[in-house]
This record gives sequence, C-alpha cells and structure tokens, in this order.
Amino acid sequence: MASNAKEKTCLLNLPLELRLQIFHAYFKVEGGYVYDTESDSLKTADNRPIELSLMSTCRSIANETRHLPLSINTIRFSTLYREEWRSLAGCFNMVKSYSRILLSDFVLHIAHLMTADMLAQLALQYPKFESRLRLNMVQHQDYIAEVDEFKDLYRSGERVSSAEPGGENHAYNMRLTLCPSIDNILGMYVHEGTLESREYSSAFAALDTECTYHLRELWTGTSWEIDSGLSYCLQILADHKPIEFGNHMVKSFPCWTGERPIKEFIGLGFKPWEIPSESSILDAMRLLQLSDVWKLPDMWHYTPNWRYGDDLAINRLRNTDPYADRRDELHNSYGVRCREKIRFSAVANSIRFLQRRICADQRTHIRSLVLYEDLPSVSTPSCHMLGLAPFFKENPLLRVERHADWLKCTGADIDNPWDVAAHFQLGWDTKGKLWKGEITLRLAHWLVDALAITDAGIPAEAFTFILESGPHVVYCTDIFQRFVLRDVAWCEAFKALTRSEHFDPDSSEWEQVRPILLQDEEVEALGHLMYRTSPILRCDFNTGVAWDFEAVVKDTEGLDSRGWLQVWRERFAEGDLPGRILLPSDLTYESQVADYYEIQTEDDYLRPRRTDEEETLLADG
Repeated sequence: MASNAKEKTCLLNLPLELRLQIFHAYFKVEGGYVYDTESDSLKTADNRPIELSLMSTCRSIANETRHLPLSINTIRFSTLYREEWRSLAGCFNMVKSYSRILLSDFVLHIAHLMTADMLAQLALQYPKFESRLRLNMVQHQDYIAEVDEFKDLYRSGERVSSAEPGGENHAYNMRLTLCPSIDNILGMYVHEGTLESREYSSAFAALDTECTYHLRELWTGTSWEIDSGLSYCLQILADHKPIEFGNHMVKSFPCWTGERPIKEFIGLGFKPWEIPSESSILDAMRLLQLSDVWKLPDMWHYTPNWRYGDDLAINRLRNTDPYADRRDELHNSYGVRCREKIRFSAVANSIRFLQRRICADQRTHIRSLVLYEDLPSVSTPSCHMLGLAPFFKENPLLRVERHADWLKCTGADIDNPWDVAAHFQLGWDTKGKLWKGEITLRLAHWLVDALAITDAGIPAEAFTFILESGPHVVYCTDIFQRFVLRDVAWCEAFKALTRSEHFDPDSSEWEQVRPILLQDEEVEALGHLMYRTSPILRCDFNTGVAWDFEAVVKDTEGLDSRGWLQVWRERFAEGDLPGRILLPSDLTYESQVADYYEIQTEDDYLRPRRTDEEETLLADG
C-alpha cells in the first residue's frame, strides 16, 4: 500500500509537461477508437477494450487526464447494419421517401391557392424554392388535368365505388387522388410485394434514390433545402388556407380529420439522419396507412417462375420458412434466396452514439471524427452532415472527415432482390456495373449536399468531404474524365444554346432535357472538386482536364431541340454495354451483392441446425 502511494506521489511530483507526455503515451492508441456494432461501444482499432484504468488510480490523475482519451484519439464510424434493424431501416426509408414525395405532391396540388403575399413570405425564407414553385404551379395544373382524365375512367369502376375509409380497397384507391409519382411508390413498395399481391416489391434500400431523382426533376437546391421549402410552404398554406388544405387532406386520407392530423402531417417528416424508434415508425406508417409494410423488408426473395422458362414445373414443394414469400402464381419458394441488408449512414450512426452514449461534457473533449460511408445507406445520406451541426456549436474544436467510396457507396446500384436470387439460382453471367445516366447526377448530389454544411453553421474549415477511389484510382480517373466532365460540357453547351435563343424553352423537347441536365449548383460543385477551389471537397484520384463545351456547341448548333435531345440520348449507347459501364474486374457482381444482400442456398436453410453441443463436438473433431 505504501509502495503504491509512493509511486503515485513520484508520478504527481513530476513536472506537468512531463506528466502530460506520459499520460499522452498511455492513452494514445494506434488507429484511434472505432465504433463496434455488436457491443454498441467504442473499442481500439484492433478490437480491444479501451484501457482507462490509470484514471482510477487517484483523483488528481483523473482530473488531469479526463479529457485526454477523446481529445487525442480519432473516433471512427462506418455505416451501420444490424439484422434486427432490417425492417426498421427499410420502413424508415419507405416512410421518409414516401412522405417527401407526398409533401411535394400536396404542395403542387394546392399551390394555385398561394396569394402574392403568401409567395412573398415563402420567398423571404426560400427564394430558390419560391422561384421554382411559380413555374411548377402552372405546369403541374396542366399535368393534373391530363392525369385526372385517365383516373376518371378508373373511378367509374366497381372496385373504386366499394372503397370506404379504412376498408379493404381504401389504401389502393387512395392512389387515385394523387399523382403517378406517388402511385408508383405505393405500387412498387406497398401494394405490390405483399403476400396478397401479384407483383414484386423492389429493394427498400434503394427507395430514397428513386425519390431524390423525382424531386430533383421538380425542384432546385440541396436535399435539405427542398425538404425545408416544402414543409414551410405547406405550413403557409395550412395557416392561410386551412379549409382548402384540410379538404385536400381528407380527399387523400379520409381517416384524417380535425386540426391535429394536419399538424401531424406537416411535421411527419423525420430528420434524414435519424435512427428512429420502432414505435415512431409504426405510428408514422399508421398515419400514412402503410401498416402492412413492416414485415416486407424481412422477407426472403426467390427466383420468379417466369425467369426459369415455360417448362417449369410450378408445383414443387414449398419450404416452411415463416418469412418465405409464398405467392403461388408468382414463384415457388425454393432454390437460392436473398433478403436485404439495409444500413444507416456513418453520420447517422455517429449522431446516435454521440447523443445516447456520450454526455455533453465528454463530447466537448472530442477533436476528430472520421466517418466512412463505405456502403449505401437509407434516407438521402448525402445530406446527413447537417445533423452534426449542433455538435459543432457545442464544440468549436471539433473536426470531421467524411469519406465516401465512389464505386461502392455514392455510385452503387442495388439490383432488385428477385434478380439477385435469379443470378445465383440460374447461373447468370452478371457483371458489376455503373449506369452511365446516373454517374454524374449521383456524384453531384453528394457534392452539393456536402457544400451545404456552411448554411447550417458548420465552419468550412471544420469539415472535409473526401471522395475515395480506394485501389481503383486509374479507373475513377478515367470515368471522371470520360463521363463526368463530358456531362458538364454538354450541360454548359445546352445552356449556351438556350441563351442564344437557339432552343425554345417552351418546347416539349426542352422540357425533356432540362430535368436530366445538371443544375447550376451541381456544375459549380463539380468544378470545386476538379479545381480544388473549396476547402470542403477532396478526392484521391486525378480529376483530369475539362472538356471544351464550346466545341460541343459548335458540333450541335445545327440541331433543333428534338435533334439535340436525340444526340444527347445516344451518348448512353456508346461502348459494348449500352447504358452501362463495367466495374473493375475485382469488383465482381457476387462481391457487390454480398454487401447488399444476405444470400442462402437450399442447403443453408433446409439443413437442420446443429445444437451448440453438436457444434462443439464437431469443432473438437
């Protein structure tokens, strides 16, 4: 006991500078701290518990060192996958994506009620959104008239007349009050893919990507600007036109009545970077009448009958798995099967941990976070950095690096589950690929949203977004030069031809081109990455040399808008695989889908499971 006291006294009697060097050497860990999913805690980079016992030797040492572990060690988070959260992540993506499109649809349906004063109020907060709304108001009313003509035919049918609020057909017939964009979402992910359906559900993990493309065709700005603009616009409409707003709500959701549901509807959108509770998602699904969706992300998917050919004997025995999809006329539950691995982003993972596992005082000690977006995640992950804004405010010394894998995350394409099952079951020679029409758009979304962090009060010098090629530097350099910079040049050429009145902005062809071209802020963001003119954006490959857009102008100025659109589309057909680019040979299709899907053969799921005792005996040999 005396010896221990003497040792402590000797240590404490050392000069402060020397003591700090000793403490630093003790607490500093090679590789820093890494979030461990299984234990929901931080560990060392080599998966060992963090050693902090020195802090418990005496109060003086504890006071001198309490800030050191978190201040001298970088904390790393990756995308978060938990099998027990599969339905939570999938349904969160469903609710968030569906509510985003639903808000947009509501705005466009009743935006004609906006007065000049209401538009002025909107413009004060969201000028770009208000400007785009004025254009959409006119176009969407024409669009609604065309769609309603078709829906009137459907409403005259017997099925629609039997729909009662809360009744069997109500959820389906609700689609007839909305635009085809919502009808598509409800069809692919809600009404199809269920045990009663004759159709297939698509990948839940990819739903937010489809949602982003749709909203981008209508609105300009960052993902968060669009969402915030829609919510604020609806709030203005609810405040100034409550009767009309309520009537449209009841038309689409007859079960929603009174003032409270209107407030719930406007505030329905979760923050994109949340990892919500199961109860909150189930409540939202109830409000949106999506209550039958919860089990769908957890379902196993098999090869559809029609993938086998006409001579398939469809009466083979079914397995007895309670999660199996047994739709008789669709496919039989045998052969290779798969189900999704659905992830939350590294940013969402870090926010949850910082909020729930580290107190406010400890958070102020943190100096460095490194976030690895290594695989696709739910709920528009490109904008999730905004969720860290409160932590920068409470800790001005915080610095964050966000790494995104271009080929596995930002540019990744997730195939539908039944196609994945068919690939393994039928031995398809499927190759890993990128889609030419999406490479630049997906990358631009991430860059624009990364730059938006300054709008949330995050200092530019405190955050870096790093686009990574990993071991594929040459490949990424090549596709950036050949496709990304080409798309930028064609976009600039189109704008130049429009400014010179070569094209008619009122033509149908012009309207077909505009949504698929890069927006001004996207071109600007790509320029920042290429020329390194922003302290926020970085990449680990060569961004090449810009194409001469004036050469594109010269080559295409003899075309009218119809001809220009045709040439624009032809660029996707170049190469051996029209519309696609093969990934590097080491990024095989099998390795890709193994990241996105849990895959089992019949032997895997029909073989009797061994007991723990049997496993032990087998291991002992």
